[in-house]
Amino acid sequence: MNNPNRPPHFGRHVRAIPVVEWPRDVLTSLSLDHGFAEVASLPDDELPALLEAHFAPLRERGEPIRDSVPLFGGLILEFDATRRIYPQCCGDLSDVTSWLDPDDSLSGKALVATAGHPCPELIREGKMVRLVCSDRDEPFDPRVDRDVVVPAASLRAAVASALEQLEAFARRLERTGHLRGHPGLAQILAGRSDLAH
Repeated sequence: MNNPNRPPHFGRHVRAIPVVEWPRDVLTSLSLDHGFAEVASLPDDELPALLEAHFAPLRERGEPIRDSVPLFGGLILEFDATRRIYPQCCGDLSDVTSWLDPDDSLSGKALVATAGHPCPELIREGKMVRLVCSDRDEPFDPRVDRDVVVPAASLRAAVASALEQLEAFARRLERTGHLRGHPGLAQILAGRSDLAH
């Protein structure tokens, strides 16, 4: 639970880093942060291993891979060069768009990263956005800053950059032999089903 006596962390510069949860039993040459790998630094020759691990449950049940969900992961948010918020349990790459600030909501509030749990809340406060992480039902793992305030424009620009990275990631996924014959699946895996054909 948030400590009401503790002031929020104020950040100026936001970086949103799209990451996938790397399967524990798959060896990698990557440096992992709490089990997450940045999509921008995933080598093309390691993508097949990631996809094999992701599709394994479907194949075990005899289901087609086109029925897949996005890759597990989400966004790591870095404020002033310090990583402060990480994806949580069951989160996936479709969560990335939820981090756009709640300009259009009537309440000025929005739950984000709703594919996973627990979900942080964004609260619009003028030109700033407050990110509140409350774990009344279950703890955050990895741990996160519980109360952060950042400029809305900085968060919006960081998320837009992350979405561009996911579009590039989807194009890289499309080039793997694993997805041949499955149009649109790369966009779904990259959490960009809005781009799927």
